[in-house]
Amino acid sequence: MKINQITERLGNMGKGSKAKRSKGMKTSLMAYANVFRQCPMAHIRETFKTLLIKEMETFDMFYEYGKIKAYLHESPPFRP
Repeated sequence: MKINQITERLGNMGKGSKAKRSKGMKTSLMAYANVFRQCPMAHIRETFKTLLIKEMETFDMFYEYGKIKAYLHESPPFRP
């Protein structure tokens, strides 16, 4: 995916909103996953499964965008 597509999908992000958006996406991912795990009805689980997959795809694009723009802190490499 090209950076222009990611930028168009995520929209303009003002200063400070990157962290808020990331936190919001992480929170919603956890909420959808919890509801999916706890729901006894198949049709409701299917709805939350769809929402969870869409949210994961959006978070993945957001993460890739952050890597391209160098917004993410790199973890030190693991060396045994």
